[in-house]
Amino acid sequence: MIKKINDFKLFKAVSGAKRVPLFIGLEITSRCNLNCEHCYINLSASNKEAKLKEITFNEIDRITDEALKLGTLWFSLTGGEPLLREDFIDIYLLLKKKGFLVSVLTNATLITEEHIEIFKKYPPRCLEISVYGMTKETCESVTRTKNSLACFHKGFMLCVINGFDVILKTVATRAILPELGRIKSFAASYENVVFKIEDILISRIDENHDKTKQIRKQRSLPLGKTSRPRTCETSGLPGNRINSFGGNLFLCHAGVNSCWISSDGMAHLCTTLRYPAFAYDLRKGDLNDYWTRKVPMLLGSRSENPAFKADCGSCSDRPDCDWCPALSWVETRRLDSRVEYVCAKMHNER
Repeated sequence: MIKKINDFKLFKAVSGAKRVPLFIGLEITSRCNLNCEHCYINLSASNKEAKLKEITFNEIDRITDEALKLGTLWFSLTGGEPLLREDFIDIYLLLKKKGFLVSVLTNATLITEEHIEIFKKYPPRCLEISVYGMTKETCESVTRTKNSLACFHKGFMLCVINGFDVILKTVATRAILPELGRIKSFAASYENVVFKIEDILISRIDENHDKTKQIRKQRSLPLGKTSRPRTCETSGLPGNRINSFGGNLFLCHAGVNSCWISSDGMAHLCTTLRYPAFAYDLRKGDLNDYWTRKVPMLLGSRSENPAFKADCGSCSDRPDCDWCPALSWVETRRLDSRVEYVCAKMHNER
């Protein structure tokens, strides 16, 4: 079964430090072979412009060397669909041979016997696999891709029968919600599979308004605490609890023990927060400069917005709420605004 990150001896050895980028999400492509209507990032697999902008193998080599010096323990390779990269195996082996724990976030539809053989020799920390329904009709309506369920099953079973730890992840869209129980039961039938639900549907980070409208239409009612089991990849990371209330914006572990690198080589505090002024171009600078100089300044960001201070900034529910400046940005194009969708979910969970 999947070990929590704080069970690793190396984590215990370094977690007492004030700020170490223990975890880095590495988005190696924004392209995907599926076309899910709820996705906040996916571009077409054939998008030439997106492919040209992708971080290169040599750039990944340099940046991961810098991460090693900073004390990074593990990476998650993600996208888009990371297996679309022709050099995915080379990137995976690069990270493994440097000694990192490596998780792979995938829809499993492109997994082949070659991937399995590599994973056997150099095991991933876990494979986080997305599923979009238990029936052909639901899965294909969500992914808008023919044979997507059959391709998922083939890749998923290759992973399970070979004994890899799997997090089976789904999203609580209106289309998938009726099959949520079946997905949970399906996951429970395998000893090496953990079930995870993502119940916040994030708006498009590229400001594609038509696609954002599609996403918002797919948002289901809040599920409530008792019906939304989670297994977070970054569980065990201490948060930034110094910034508790008032005008401070950040509470999470972003910038404290983790950060994100997008497919265009930009460093961000997290996957969602693509606020231009907070981004850092790793092609022009280096990870050490970003982490030691820029991130501390960002974590000190405060809101002087009286409405925010009187509302979310001083709300007693804030430590347990999903509100964050990243969600505020993608929903309102402000870092310090109430997000009605998140607020309604929080109040439903009481």
